[in-house]
Amino acid sequence: MKVTADILNVRAGPGMAAEIVGKLRQEAETEAQPVVRNGFRKIDDSRWAADAFLEPVSGASCG
Repeated sequence: MKVTADILNVRAGPGMAAEIVGKLRQEAETEAQPVVRNGFRKIDDSRWAADAFLEPVSGASCG
């Protein structure tokens, strides 16, 4: 997935109240899982990011 926001907060859970555990810059690419909950896409076991600011990279299978 590619980040479309200027800075995208990565959270510990799928919600705005979850702790911020990292940040991704615009155009950064990250692996992601096909799991979306409460508008957040699961990046890995304890990292979630707002799906609205992620877009599939060509050839990706997580969409």
